[in-house]
Amino acid sequence: MLVSVPGGALHRGESSGSAVRSDVERNHRALLDAARALLSERRDVPMYEIARRAGVGQATLYRHFPDRMALVGAVATEVLDEVEAEAANSSTDGAGGLVALLELVVSAMVRSGALLQLIDDEPSGAEQPGTVTYALVRRLLAMVESRFDGAKAAGALRADATPDDVVLILGMAKGVIMGAAPDTRAAAASRALDLALRGLLARPGLTDRRDRGGERRRRSEGRRSPPDD
Repeated sequence: MLVSVPGGALHRGESSGSAVRSDVERNHRALLDAARALLSERRDVPMYEIARRAGVGQATLYRHFPDRMALVGAVATEVLDEVEAEAANSSTDGAGGLVALLELVVSAMVRSGALLQLIDDEPSGAEQPGTVTYALVRRLLAMVESRFDGAKAAGALRADATPDDVVLILGMAKGVIMGAAPDTRAAAASRALDLALRGLLARPGLTDRRDRGGERRRRSEGRRSPPDD
């Protein structure tokens, strides 16, 4: 004899498990969004405020992220995921590939704001394997070195350039961002990157990103203009 109860019970159990997983994923997403918004504004945001913005209790927050650094690391990892995805769709050739990556990284740093300071708070993070900061730095370095090698092989960089120079440029950009007022960070970081790249590239004119489009337009207009009488 066939009965529907066992199948129904299994179905209800699967539905219940799916609902729990959905709630967990939704809470995780809400916490990341809340942390990203608040920590980009200031570094001293209390954890309870992040939980409140996410619409969950503090117990739920700590089940997902046992401490502040775990939450900071998750947000920073997500930012780096986005940079990596955008970089995959950008130019990868010669100097253009390296410049495009650095622009994406610096833009993400500008948007992250106070998050940069929180990452720096991890003791010996960048030098200590197993820490959040160490993992982030290693991953970023791998991305940079790949583009750097392509640019160097194409002869687009000065002869004595090394990947450490790129790290130095990013460190300089971070210092500019952290020292600038929120409404001037983007412009200051862009200017700092442009100036730094002029010292790295064999052909510094490649860094003049804003003017290249205008120059192309001027040449095009010149070709269309009728000759003077």
